[in-house]
Amino acid sequence: MNSKYPNIKQSIFLILGITGIMIGLGIFLGILAAALKLKISNHPVIIGSINLFAIGFFLLRAKSKTKCKYAEIYPIQPFDKQFLIPMVLILLGLSVILSEMDNVLRIFLPMPDFLMKIFMGLTLKSENLFESIFLLSIIAPVSEELLFRGLILQSFLNQYNVWKSVLVSSFLFALMHLNPWQFTSAFLLGIVFSFWFIKFKSLLPCLIGHSLFNSLPILLKYTNLNIAGYTTDPVTSTFQPIWFDAVGFTLLGFGIYIFKKLSSGLNKPVFGNVE
Repeated sequence: MNSKYPNIKQSIFLILGITGIMIGLGIFLGILAAALKLKISNHPVIIGSINLFAIGFFLLRAKSKTKCKYAEIYPIQPFDKQFLIPMVLILLGLSVILSEMDNVLRIFLPMPDFLMKIFMGLTLKSENLFESIFLLSIIAPVSEELLFRGLILQSFLNQYNVWKSVLVSSFLFALMHLNPWQFTSAFLLGIVFSFWFIKFKSLLPCLIGHSLFNSLPILLKYTNLNIAGYTTDPVTSTFQPIWFDAVGFTLLGFGIYIFKKLSSGLNKPVFGNVE
């Protein structure tokens, strides 16, 4: 894609527009649910529908704005499957490390009860299992990757240098989560997914990685794994064992090492302008 839409300023307004629609629809449905005495405002289907409508509206408009085909804006080509193993190791390592960072943050900045109930409802309530999986593993990864790595990052790479493109698009990705408890995780994951997109020129590895990372809390619920600060009730701020943090750093480092080894000899020029 050779389009220079959106630039940074346009991307900010894009995020504001999406956020405005999400908040507006959330308030409307909340009022409607209260009037009808329905407890559906935090249901995964409702959250997913709002997400899909708000982001989907701007994803569809991108074709007329960029003058490009959808396949160019949102490329989903196959990639070398041997990279799946290091990608999984990287995500598992990040899951452990980011979980501990979240534990530290919640010591100094406790999460509000209403937000905690939303997160727990998405990952811990078995009655909404399939709806939660659909939201976290399909709707959120697809809509967010198409927007931030497909539309925004690609456009930035045509206008700015690689690091500026990656950092600013990842910052906007984190900012749209609208809370400090997800900001750091979203920002760091945004950087990882951005470089995967740049390397493979495909959204497919980003979609797989995003879906897997979002699914981990739900998958862990059905295991016998019991690690303080990682699988315990998020309401209780508890640090993880030191050995577990060490495992996280080891998995991350080993994943990066294998990824780099596989990439050696496969260096391809990064599309876009480098200032």
